[in-house]
Amino acid sequence: MTTTQIIIIVGAFAFFASASAAQVREGVRQLKEEHAAQELKIYADCVASQRADRSRVLALAPFGSDEQAKAAEGVTRSVDDPCIQGGFDNVRLSVRPDMLAGAVARALVIRDYPDLPAVVDPAAVDAEAERARAAQLSVAERFGRCIVWNDAAGVQALLRADPLTSAERAAIDGLKQDMGMCLQEGSTLRLDRTFVRNVTAVAAYRLAQQLRPRGLGMERG
Repeated sequence: MTTTQIIIIVGAFAFFASASAAQVREGVRQLKEEHAAQELKIYADCVASQRADRSRVLALAPFGSDEQAKAAEGVTRSVDDPCIQGGFDNVRLSVRPDMLAGAVARALVIRDYPDLPAVVDPAAVDAEAERARAAQLSVAERFGRCIVWNDAAGVQALLRADPLTSAERAAIDGLKQDMGMCLQEGSTLRLDRTFVRNVTAVAAYRLAQQLRPRGLGMERG
């Protein structure tokens, strides 16, 4: 039977697999954005559970950095990934590092910090130390970190909402005032829902781990 290389496109990421001609006809699929976002969420939840240490490295890497891109490569597996339910042999995943990091950080925050608003207590912050730390961050992560400091409960609501749903839209609307306050003068950021979810997820996990480290353990595979 003739085999070929196929691409299963799932929104912003893709599965690549060796498959028969029949599988090519039946298997190549382009999902709607909502379905694609849900597939990525399921994948990230699995990765955060099965590859906890590497997932933590990814979530703790500075947002949009080369370090984040390298950590994303370390999280994905090139063959036989049990977190991909594609129905093909030799499946591998291609996904933008910032999107994978955001999805994994979201899973880790939900698992390790169900009390995120209590962990992120603005009254306990050393303002001078925080300004010094924030100055070392990228514009994108400084934006996300500012939102988390200002409204950790709102960020928690955003991360608990399924992507591209009315609940997520309501959570984003609730953060709009904070977004306006947190934009750095003279900076340019594309504030779509995916970016806000990803940058706040990474910022929330990095900040929470700084304030109250949790979830250290062994990988399971």
